[in-house]
Amino acid sequence: MSGGSEARARDKQELLAGSALCRMRLRRQAYGVRESLRWRPVAARALAAPLRYRVAFGLFVSWAGRPRAARMIHLAGRILSLTRLASAVIEGVRAG
Repeated sequence: MSGGSEARARDKQELLAGSALCRMRLRRQAYGVRESLRWRPVAARALAAPLRYRVAFGLFVSWAGRPRAARMIHLAGRILSLTRLASAVIEGVRAG
């Protein structure tokens, strides 16, 4: 019996080590993506886009952030959506 429990303990340790390695790789890749983004040109292009594209993009970003692993993207998507929606409402009020 102890041989089986030792094998299970060893398997558990291997799984935990593999999981930790995957989390480290994911963090490193997320850092690389974050460092490669340049927000100012993106923001300038987003503001220059027609209103319908801005609203559609905001809704898409809000939808895309649903997985558990992407909580921060989801929060940022919500903020972007609300900001773009407020901008659309303000533009609509000014125009009409």
